[in-house]
Order: sequence, then C-alpha cells, then structure tokens
Amino acid sequence: MRTVGSVYSRIPRDLPSWRQLRAFEAVARLESISAALEESVGARLFERQRTGCYITELGALWLPRVRRFFEHVRSAVADLSGAAYKCNCEQDHQATTSQPDRDF
Repeated sequence: MRTVGSVYSRIPRDLPSWRQLRAFEAVARLESISAALEESVGARLFERQRTGCYITELGALWLPRVRRFFEHVRSAVADLSGAAYKCNCEQDHQATTSQPDRDF
C-alpha cells in the first residue's frame, strides 16, 4: 500500500500545480483575471468601465467573507506551526535527556 508521501514524492516540484494550470487556462481563455474568477464562482464581482474596474454590490458582500476565510486559514496555520514547534521541542528535549552521557 502506497502512502500519500510516496505518491507525491514522484511529482516533480518544478512543475506548476493542477490548480495553477487551471487558473492560467481560464485567464488566458477569458483574457481577464477577474472574468476567470467570476466564471469560477458564477457571479459578476466587478464592473468594468473605461475608467477602471470596480467591485459590484455582490462582490462587496462577498469580500468580507473571503477576508475572514483567509484570516481563519492564517490562524489555523499559525496554530499548527506553534503546535509543531512545541512538539519538535519536546521531542528534542526527550531525545537529549533520554540518552546516557557518553565520553568520547
């Protein structure tokens, strides 16, 4: 039985991810980053005018939710990183305290 790590270890790391390739294709096909985003969510998020690109009412409603989502992800990563650091420190401490002193 293969582990996830063994499958991913054979994927070249210098290649773009599937997600990046899908995003590239959508932007190239629609010739617009905002249009590619709108196609993926199925809603018009920006109003395009000669003077620029402006967020729509629907986009303005969605924006705080997207920001909260990113804040939750940042917080989760920070929590995980802190727990991993603590776990690694405890393992390092156990490894150094459980080994008998040896004179070389």
